[in-house]
Amino acid sequence: MPLQMDMHLPEIENESTFEELCHDVLEIKNKEKYYIYGRKGQTQNGIDIRGNQAIFDDSQVVCQCKNYFSKNNKFVENVIEDIDKTDDLPFGCGKFIVMTSLKRDNAVLDKILSIRKISAKTKRKIEIEVMFWEDIAKVVKGHDSLLKRYYPTLYTGAGSINRDNALARKRQIYQPLVDELSVIEKGEFRLQDSVKTNVLNEIVEHSYKYGLEQQIHESLSYLLTIIKRYNTISLFYVARNIIFDIFEKSYSDLYGSIYDGYISYYIPEDDDVVELEMEAEPIQYLHTSMFEHEIASILDSPGANQYIYTKKGTICCNSMLYKLFEEVLHHTINGKHFALPPQILEVELLPEEYMVWKYDFEKELLNNEKYIEKQRLKTDIMNSAAKCAVLIKEVIFRIVQTYEVENI
Repeated sequence: MPLQMDMHLPEIENESTFEELCHDVLEIKNKEKYYIYGRKGQTQNGIDIRGNQAIFDDSQVVCQCKNYFSKNNKFVENVIEDIDKTDDLPFGCGKFIVMTSLKRDNAVLDKILSIRKISAKTKRKIEIEVMFWEDIAKVVKGHDSLLKRYYPTLYTGAGSINRDNALARKRQIYQPLVDELSVIEKGEFRLQDSVKTNVLNEIVEHSYKYGLEQQIHESLSYLLTIIKRYNTISLFYVARNIIFDIFEKSYSDLYGSIYDGYISYYIPEDDDVVELEMEAEPIQYLHTSMFEHEIASILDSPGANQYIYTKKGTICCNSMLYKLFEEVLHHTINGKHFALPPQILEVELLPEEYMVWKYDFEKELLNNEKYIEKQRLKTDIMNSAAKCAVLIKEVIFRIVQTYEVENI
């Protein structure tokens, strides 16, 4: 059925056939009996269809069929004229339905619904309803009996639609989506990378075009929601903040403070001088650099992968992290290495050795709330993608069984 709902139905050209279609649509939609009112050439007093002829009271529902193929400037005027003619009917009119092959037009709809007509027989306001072609087609596509009768070339069997439409959706929508979901459910993406969802995003964000089953749409929407949350957590910035924090704490341990003197600012408006603490040169260098390549390399191999031999023994650390700290501490200014201040902490280690020895980057990363959340989201994404893939594969299976199984 969801494939069927996506099918385009052309308007019916024959006026009598259109009236019969409107009659059948009303009976199915409202679950009541309706009758074609009169025939061509007879006085119909503005209506083509009416409700149960055994009831002659103000509960009568009547309908006018307007089979237009282009916008008619007098459409609203014609509807008003037909509604006025209901005063000449031999029974009271409680509701007037306009059914048209014109496409939905909100301006026209508002004008028609604003009509206030008091029935001459009941002295009560007549209720007005408008069904444009989209409304009529929706009922038709939802019922095989109507499809079979009015669109036999599109109908190929119970619960199915045109073979080409089904196979096209399999090729253009379902199979590309399964391929994308298969990659996601295997977890073939790193924590520091964003999950790519080109097909999934298109189908969920523009769901009105695809007519998916509700269960499938809800499952895909949930998957896209958690993927978007996952993608907003930048592991690069998580790692960067931890590295910067480790450096600042270590620097403060070794040299007493991350600040190195004061800088004075004169404020003319207040005629005052303000002194602000000035960060030490390595701290300034750290804060003004991104270290994208270095941090990406650290995340690719967060474990200890280098042995450093020191006076305190062998230190096992991440080589890229050690090199990053070394660069920040000994960077050059105008071609000369920055001269570090005297250490206040007596430790038989170089500053960069102390930093990787004292604080465990990997442990802090693994215990970080954002990192833990991203790990959990990745597991949820993989499980959810697997469930979605099963649902989509079931749809593909139904299409294959209906249209592609060979009868040998």
